[in-house]
Amino acid sequence: MKASIAITFLSALPLFCGCNQESFSGTKIDIAYFDKTSVFPDETQKKKVLKSVYIHGQEFLAEPKDLCFEDTLCYILDVNLSVSCVNLNSGEIIRQIHTIGNGHHEYIMPQALCSYGGFVYLLDIAKRNIIKYDRMLTPISSFTTDYTAWDFIKTDSGFLFLSLTDNQGTEIVYSDEDGKKACSFAASDILLDSTLGSKSFTRNKKGEIYLKNPFEDDIYRWNKELLKPELAYRIDYSSHGISQTLKKGSDILFSDKYHTDTFFASENGIFFSYINADSRFYASYNNRKDRMNAGAVSPSPDNIPFYPRWQHGDLLVGIMPCEEPEPENTTLRNDSCQAVLMLFDMNDMLNQEAIIKS
Repeated sequence: MKASIAITFLSALPLFCGCNQESFSGTKIDIAYFDKTSVFPDETQKKKVLKSVYIHGQEFLAEPKDLCFEDTLCYILDVNLSVSCVNLNSGEIIRQIHTIGNGHHEYIMPQALCSYGGFVYLLDIAKRNIIKYDRMLTPISSFTTDYTAWDFIKTDSGFLFLSLTDNQGTEIVYSDEDGKKACSFAASDILLDSTLGSKSFTRNKKGEIYLKNPFEDDIYRWNKELLKPELAYRIDYSSHGISQTLKKGSDILFSDKYHTDTFFASENGIFFSYINADSRFYASYNNRKDRMNAGAVSPSPDNIPFYPRWQHGDLLVGIMPCEEPEPENTTLRNDSCQAVLMLFDMNDMLNQEAIIKS
């Protein structure tokens, strides 16, 4: 492994509004050197797909925008603003809704999905509305917020939202079951004028919620007893990190500076990607072994593309059109397949080392 990485511990800074502060330890991950000849994950690991689901059905599935899971069902919001319910065992689209409008339980600009406790929730940023569905996408209820949310996740007692501030920065909002703001945390002044569509929230197999602001490098763990986020990981790219002068997401995306994009968390550690204008890297930190691995992605027509965007339990989730090469260890797909959903074991990634190209 070529990346020079140091792991240290730090105390959290006062990040929370209207809350008493307590000192606690988090993990600081220093990545000071980058070598694009190292590859992570390697081709052997990327072929170890735990499960591939070939999605098919009479309904049309456009490019996925967001997705979530509820037991053996997957819910996909696509760019055509349809929401599809997919059986993970068969890959069949068993129901699809497309309810655009201003009526009751209709939406205009759906942005994100989440699920919890047998229900599915859809966030409509145009109407500032959240619609609650049952497992078969039958609407049950809805509520409207007085703030503009961009992403969200359901907690035991309410919701966490990524909210746009008045100056178009972002903050994390905790609300009750009806979307009423209880408190806000961890504000960022980076303007969200551009985004790659990465999630701000993830939940692992243990049920722990992790969160971060777009373009930021601090990752928090939600404390459900104290109802506040606590700094879990701080990723430091040294001189390669975002300059303090960059205050717009679009400027960051096209700069030569590195920032944390997708992130996933298990009980054993974190797996995340970091990017600049022309390269994407992946890294993992195993907190049980106190070990870090990092490297660039090396796409190949003979290899499974590895760009996970979501987490399901401790699985990394990616999706691609069916015309891409099929993995070797999957069953014969249906001829009407529209996309393939790939599930990787994140804990395997945490135990893997980067390889160096010859």
